[in-house]
Amino acid sequence: MSKNNIKLIVGLSIAAAATTALVIGVVRELKAIRNLTIDIDELPEEPGDIADEEEVAEDAAAE
Repeated sequence: MSKNNIKLIVGLSIAAAATTALVIGVVRELKAIRNLTIDIDELPEEPGDIADEEEVAEDAAAE
């Protein structure tokens, strides 16, 4: 084998390993997203509560 062939094989191996790691990471993140839930107790009782929280955040940012 020539040096170029060895370099090509090593480069392709590194690329394959990086691609595999990326795919594994994406699959894990998608599984984590699928498992996300919202507790009904944490939701605001009225739609106006969300606006109040936004106003508090804006006031805090202004200070």
